[in-house]
Amino acid sequence: IFVMDESGSIGSTQYTQMITFIKNVVIQLDNIGQHNIIYGAVTFATYSDVAISLSQQMNEATFQSNLEQNVRPQSGGGTNTAAGINSAIGDFSAKLV
Repeated sequence: IFVMDESGSIGSTQYTQMITFIKNVVIQLDNIGQHNIIYGAVTFATYSDVAISLSQQMNEATFQSNLEQNVRPQSGGGTNTAAGINSAIGDFSAKLV
């Protein structure tokens, strides 16, 4: 699960760089092992949102094609990192059940 800061303290250039970085990490992870990794993304600003849940069971290709449309536009607002982390933990915990 990628936890992404989309608050006002992140500029639009940095936000775009973060999305590109995540895509590159996913490509590299897909080059390892048996390709049975699933991906998720949580965004946070003042509030958090599970943009792509682990329960959606997205592989590398599906995650790549859905990432930008599920995390755009950048919302701005406060920087509630704890909310983002807690949403990621909740999504991960739900997947374990």
